[in-house]
Amino acid sequence: QLVSLFIATSVMVCCTYGQSVEPSKPEVAPEKATSKWELGTRSTYYVFRDNTKGKKFDGSYVGSLYELKDDQNYWPIKLFAQYMVCPYLGVGASYEHVEAVTWDGGGTDGTVELSGPVFYLTGRLPDYNLIRPYAEIGLAYLQSSFDYDPTWYAQGRHEMELEDYSLGLSVALGADVLLTDYWSVNLLARYTEASVDAQVYTYGKQTDHGNFAMDYFTFGLGAKYAF
Repeated sequence: QLVSLFIATSVMVCCTYGQSVEPSKPEVAPEKATSKWELGTRSTYYVFRDNTKGKKFDGSYVGSLYELKDDQNYWPIKLFAQYMVCPYLGVGASYEHVEAVTWDGGGTDGTVELSGPVFYLTGRLPDYNLIRPYAEIGLAYLQSSFDYDPTWYAQGRHEMELEDYSLGLSVALGADVLLTDYWSVNLLARYTEASVDAQVYTYGKQTDHGNFAMDYFTFGLGAKYAF
C-alpha cells in the first residue's frame, strides 16, 4: 500500500507538470520537460539499527556471537544511476556494501559482508533556493559472504555458511544542492532491511545455526551529474 501510494502520488504530480497556473509565465522549454539520466557517486557511513542480540549461546546471532561491529569504507565508490520518467518521478539503482565484524566479547569468527544493488522509485519536489528534496522507496538485493578469521577457521576446522542473499525494503530521504544546470551535491539518509541465515559446521558437520539481522541506516554525501 505504501508503494502504491508513492507511485500514484508521483504520477499525479508528473501528469500535472507543465500545466500553467499563471498564464503570464512562459512554458517550460521542451528539453527541460523531457526524460533525462542522472549519474553519481557517494561516500557513505552506516549504523546498524541493533548491533547486539542476546548473549553468548543464549538468543545470540549464532553460537557465542552476540555483537556486530561496523567496518567502514569511506571511499566515494557507492555509484548510483537514475532515469527520470518526468521531472518529478524516476527509477534508479544504487550500489550498497556493508560489513559486520562478528564478536563474542573476546574475539571474532569473521566478517559478514553484504553487497549489491538497491532498486528504487524516486519522487522529488520542485527546486527551492537551489535545493531539490527527494524521496526513494525500493528493494535491496544484497549478496552475502563470510570472511573468516584465520584463528577461528583453523584450516577448515570451523566454517560458516550464509544464505545466498538478503532481500529487504529500502526507504530514503535526501536533497540535491544545485551547483550548475548539470552538477549537484547529493545528500542521502536511507534505511535498509537486511538479514541472512547462517549455518555453522565443525569438521564438516553442522553444529549450530542462527540469523544475522543487519538492518541499517546509511548517511551519504556525494556528487551527481545530470544529462
